[in-house]
Amino acid sequence: MTNKTFEPVGLLEITKQLADSAQAHVDRGRKQVADLEDRLHSALDAKRDVASDYANQLDFALKRNQGHWQNGYDAGYSEGYANGWKAGSLTSTEPTSEERDRELLESHGIDVEPLFANVQKIIADHETGSTTSHERDIDEDEPDQYPPEPEKWGGTK
Repeated sequence: MTNKTFEPVGLLEITKQLADSAQAHVDRGRKQVADLEDRLHSALDAKRDVASDYANQLDFALKRNQGHWQNGYDAGYSEGYANGWKAGSLTSTEPTSEERDRELLESHGIDVEPLFANVQKIIADHETGSTTSHERDIDEDEPDQYPPEPEKWGGTK
């Protein structure tokens, strides 16, 4: 037998390459995490700036509206009402809604007085509950308005 020497075939080189590859992978992961962290911080900063701007705008609008409301109220609500809307409505020549309704009904040939009396009677009857079940308007599409039939009640006889 001849004496042969055994030399490792690149075991150290293989281990070094694996270590370098693993380190490169870890470095890439760290860089990706750092990039994501930077993007997250910039997005949060932008959202904080927008929210702060909205809060400032809302605060400004509330102060402005409070000032307008307070100035208008203090400037004489009763005087403005007496001199403005009330005075205008009392001197207005426009017909009221009741007058317009009456004119419209009469223009279509409807006598308003008996109609008015019938409506008042219906309302009074409804409030006192003096209508019979035949006079009540029962919607046939809603069976829950009808009392249940004894055979549908279930239980023992």
